[in-house]
Order: sequence, then structure tokens, then C-alpha cells
Amino acid sequence: MIETRGRKDLIEQGNKRIKLALNFLADEVYTNRQILKEVTAITSSQGVGGFIKRLEKLGFAREINLPSVEEPNKSYKIIGITSQGMAETNHLDRRGFEISKLKHSQLLHKFLCQQIHLQAIKQNHKYISGRWLTDEWFGGKNVKRPDAIIITQDNQKIAIEAERTIKSKYRYQQIIVQYLKMIKANQITKVRYVMPDQAKAQMVEKAIKSIKSVTVSTNGQKRQFNLTDDVWRWFEFVSLQI
Repeated sequence: MIETRGRKDLIEQGNKRIKLALNFLADEVYTNRQILKEVTAITSSQGVGGFIKRLEKLGFAREINLPSVEEPNKSYKIIGITSQGMAETNHLDRRGFEISKLKHSQLLHKFLCQQIHLQAIKQNHKYISGRWLTDEWFGGKNVKRPDAIIITQDNQKIAIEAERTIKSKYRYQQIIVQYLKMIKANQITKVRYVMPDQAKAQMVEKAIKSIKSVTVSTNGQKRQFNLTDDVWRWFEFVSLQI
């Protein structure tokens, strides 16, 4: 009797892990083994390997080896959700993983976004990947696409910018203007820049806050808009090392 109950618990745990993995992959489309371990709370490399084989056997996902273009002599085991896996999560309108659509140069940025996604899950926040954010979602056309939107339990909509490298001053000016318009239209509550470490977070914050003004176009009229402390309260700069 005890053995039967133990087997039942293991089956329930396995099914729960499949659901967690598919819900994550339905949003992200693909991930790596380390992140999948964190999503499912599987502690060993052998365990996650067996779990991936089960997903493949069920037809929900497939694993490929992918060389890194940013890190020489390194490759990733990429786990991508299939169209059958998407259907299992009731996302019938979403395509499964296609290697031809994968951008090798953006892998590390993608994995940073997924670490942010993991944090949101742990905090019981809703996370929506930028790839699924449409004009209709924002209620307006030609809206800037953040890397993701986090919806907190008190219904704040936080635009996420995952930043691994510092952009030019001109590019940051463009981004600030776009986000200020979105905040004014109540499409988002604030902007959160997330960097891999504290040093990078400080560098990005310094680069952005060195901008004293931006040019805003309203009804065809251009005017200078000063960036004061009242503006910066809508922007956060944090690292994953918190």
C-alpha cells in the first residue's frame, strides 16, 4: 500500500513537472538544460536528461545541440517545444520551435530574459514574452515592444528591458521617448532594466541618466522635454544578483 502511494506521488510529480515545463516553453519556445532544471526543480543533470527524453517520447518537445557563436568552443543543448506541446497548453495559434527561426547571436540575451521569467514565476507574477505582445494587447499601434511585460499581483504592468550591453545615447533617447508615451497612455506602469550583474546595472543606469533631455513630437510639433527626478521614478535599474 505504501509502495503504491509512493508510485502515485511520483506520477503526480512527473505530470506537474511536465505542466510547468510546457507552460514555460509555450511562452519562451525554447530554453537550455540549466533553466529547464530550475523551472521543474529537478536537481541533477541525469534527472533533467531523463525528463527531456520523456517530453520527446510524448511528442511535446525536442532537444538539439547548438554551437554558440558568442562563446568559442561551447555548445548548448536547446530544448524546443513542438506544435503538439503548444496544443497541450491550449496555444493552438502558436507555432512550435523551428531551428531556422532561431537567432544564434541572441542566445545569451534570450537566456537572460528567461532568468527574469524564472524570478517572476517565483514571485507569483505573470510574465509575457515580448514575442507575443501585439498592438491589440497595448491598445495602440506602432508601440515599442519590450523584451517582456510583468504583471504584478497588484496589477502593475512593468516593461522589461534585459540589457547585456550598453546602447548608444541616441538609441536610449529614442527608447525613453517611446516609454514615456506608453506610460502617459497607461499602457505600462514603469520600466525595469535588468542586467546580469550589479556592475553592469550601475553602468547602464549611469549611461541612461546622463541624458538630460529628449525631443518629443506631439501633433507634429517638436519640443524639448527635460528628464528630472520625477521622470526617473518610472525607471528601475536592477541586476539578477539580488
